[in-house]
Amino acid sequence: MVVLLGVSLAVSAMAGCSQSQLPVVSTAELVRPLRAKLTEPGDRGAVALVTADESQAAYDGADAASVFEIGSITKALTGLLLAEAVRRGEVGLDDELGRYLDLGASPAASVTLMQLATHHSGLPSHPPVVPGVEPFTETLDELLAEARELPVTPGQPYLFSDIGVALLGHALAAAAGTGYAELLEQRVLEPAGMSDATVPANFDELSDSYVGGLTGARHPAEPFVGEAWAPSLGVHATLGDLVALAQAVIDGPFSDSAALDPTGAVGNNRREQLGYLWQIRPMENRPMQHRTLTGHDGLTFGFTSVLQIDREDGTAVIALVNRAERIDGITPQLFAFLDTL
Repeated sequence: MVVLLGVSLAVSAMAGCSQSQLPVVSTAELVRPLRAKLTEPGDRGAVALVTADESQAAYDGADAASVFEIGSITKALTGLLLAEAVRRGEVGLDDELGRYLDLGASPAASVTLMQLATHHSGLPSHPPVVPGVEPFTETLDELLAEARELPVTPGQPYLFSDIGVALLGHALAAAAGTGYAELLEQRVLEPAGMSDATVPANFDELSDSYVGGLTGARHPAEPFVGEAWAPSLGVHATLGDLVALAQAVIDGPFSDSAALDPTGAVGNNRREQLGYLWQIRPMENRPMQHRTLTGHDGLTFGFTSVLQIDREDGTAVIALVNRAERIDGITPQLFAFLDTL
C-alpha cells in the first residue's frame, strides 16, 4: 500500500525547455514507477523524460531544488574529464598511474589510465575494511597510502573498482595542476549547465536543499562527502542537473566526447560495451530491444540513481531516490513513455 500523506507531486519543464514534442504524460503516470519504492513518509524521489531540448519531470516528496547523491553517475563525469584531458594532451590513455600520483613502486603505479577507465586494472573494488574505521572516510593521503598496499591481479578481465576510479580522477586533477572538484566544475559541470551540482568535501558543504538518505533498512544514512572518493561517488545534484547532463550528451558540448564511444572493452555481460566509465548496453528484451543505452546507475549508503541515454534517438530517462535500494528496473518503464515519440 502506498502512503501518500505528506507527499507532494509536481511536474515541470526544466528551464529553457518546452514540452510540446514530448508525449503527453500526466503527473500521476510519470511518477507511478517510483511508487513501488516510495512507500513511507520521508521517501523522496524524482524522475524525468528528456529529449535534446525538452524535459518533463515529476517529483514525489521532493521538488526541483532537492539535492540527491548521484553515486556512481559521478564516474561517468570522471570519464568525460578523461576524454577532455586526452584531447588537451595533458594525459595519454597508456600513461601509468604512477606518473601522476605518489604510488612509489607499488603494483598500482603501473596500472594505465585506460585500464582504470574500463575497470580492467586488476585493482580490487575497495581497500580491505579496517575494523572500527568507517568506509569511504579516508583523506586523500590515506587513500594513496592504501593504494600503495593494494594487490593488482594482472589480466583481470573486468572488476568494477571504486578505488580505481577515485585514483583516476585524482590523477587527472594532478595532470591539470588543480583539485578534482575544481577540475570537474571547470570542465564538466559548468559546460553542461549543471549549476546546482557540487562535490562537498565535508558536512559543512552540504546544500541546504540536501534531502538526506535512508539505508535499505530505512535508517538515516551518513551523507557521502569527502575529497578522496569524490571522483568515484561524490557528486550531489538536482534532477535538473542530470537533465542538463543528458542534454549535453544528446546534442550539446559532450555529444562527441570520446568517453561515450566503445573502447573495445566489455563488462561482466559481454554484450555490455565500455566507454571511458560510461556503460553502453544494447538492450535484448522487449520492449527495449531496439535501444542501445549509454549511461550509468548509482548507489550510495542512502541514495539510488539512474541515468540512461539513447543517443541514437536523442532521448533519456533519469530517476533519483533517497533510499539505498536498486531501482534499475524503472528504466524500461520510463522509456515506455518515450516510445510514442
